[in-house]
Amino acid sequence: MNNKMLLLVNFLKFRRLVLNLVQMGGTLMNWWKMTSILWLVLFIVGATFLWLRKTDATGAINTPAYQMTSLAIWCVLFGFILFIQLIWLVIMRVRHRK
Repeated sequence: MNNKMLLLVNFLKFRRLVLNLVQMGGTLMNWWKMTSILWLVLFIVGATFLWLRKTDATGAINTPAYQMTSLAIWCVLFGFILFIQLIWLVIMRVRHRK
């Protein structure tokens, strides 16, 4: 199979998976809760790592200013993820009411 055909097949499999999840109804909320907990744990572990490391990837010593900058970038990234999670929650609540 060529690359375009393989991409189309994978897209159709993903689409079928998403449609099955949407049709499940109540279990979709469980998926949301599990992914939210996973993101929260990942955020806490990443923030702890960024705060407690002595040097960064380039070998420079982590000063409090660098630590705060790293955490700010980390928070912006997870703010975007939180925004997507909240959109997902609103969509599920609206579909659940119908």
